[in-house]
Amino acid sequence: MSNEFNGKTAIISGAAGGIGLAVAEALAGQGMNIVMGDIDSSTLSEASDALKEKGYNVITCPLDVTDYTQWESIVEKAKEAFGKVHMAVSYTHLRPHETDSYLVC
Repeated sequence: MSNEFNGKTAIISGAAGGIGLAVAEALAGQGMNIVMGDIDSSTLSEASDALKEKGYNVITCPLDVTDYTQWESIVEKAKEAFGKVHMAVSYTHLRPHETDSYLVC
């Protein structure tokens, strides 16, 4: 059985921890190149290092999902590193300042 994900590239937002990191690891385990984005650069770096230690092909890019120019940057970085983007997974919590509710994209 062939693996449709092998060698393809995914951008994942919210990848520094939780479900975003779990998705990154699962897709990397299927042979995907992973571009991890998160607003928390230090935690993102630690998460990336952990995946690289497992032999996964991973790069990072700072990403504030509310800033369109940062989305442009992460896509460009992905293309420069891997040639093409095949998938994007946005798992990011946005917490409005006025409420206690969360929005998951």
